[in-house]
Amino acid sequence: MPHYIETFICEIIKLSKTNTWDDAKYEWQVLNRYKCDFGAQRCLCGHRIGAVVVLYNPTTKQKVEVGNVCVKKFLDFGKKTKIMKMFRLIEADIEQALDKPSINYAYQHQWINDWERKFLLSTERFPITELSTAQTWKRIEINKIVVGEFQKPKQIPKAEGKVVKAQRCSVCSVKLSTGNVNDTVNK
Repeated sequence: MPHYIETFICEIIKLSKTNTWDDAKYEWQVLNRYKCDFGAQRCLCGHRIGAVVVLYNPTTKQKVEVGNVCVKKFLDFGKKTKIMKMFRLIEADIEQALDKPSINYAYQHQWINDWERKFLLSTERFPITELSTAQTWKRIEINKIVVGEFQKPKQIPKAEGKVVKAQRCSVCSVKLSTGNVNDTVNK
């Protein structure tokens, strides 16, 4: 296994409650994402990044900023990844219809109300050209709400500042970083 993969895995395990990769990766959820100047930040694996994904572990109250490549490559978010892709599609083309999982996600997170959910579900199979003018404007209006919520930074508790002594990971023997957890989490 390449060193950068081991480093990424060890850092995620270190910030997780469980101590195995198969369990630890499911503790994390995508909180937010944003772009930065390429190389302005580094992923936990050590590579320079330009697209940052903020992961949050509600169990340990830890957050970490990693590269989108590592998220896609190592963390299997399955359905949630597809939903995030749909939200990015709507960002690029506000007239597109959201799919059912994305509509339900927006509703469950209280981004849209029940009427808006029902409207989107009833029109999601139709391209914009088959909608009335009023339906078109309503879809665009609701999509703007969803995109705004998707882009909004999420409020989370501050990460705990435990001190981690230099040690080797019990899973892959990679040397773990030293110092405050926030030094690692916020890089």
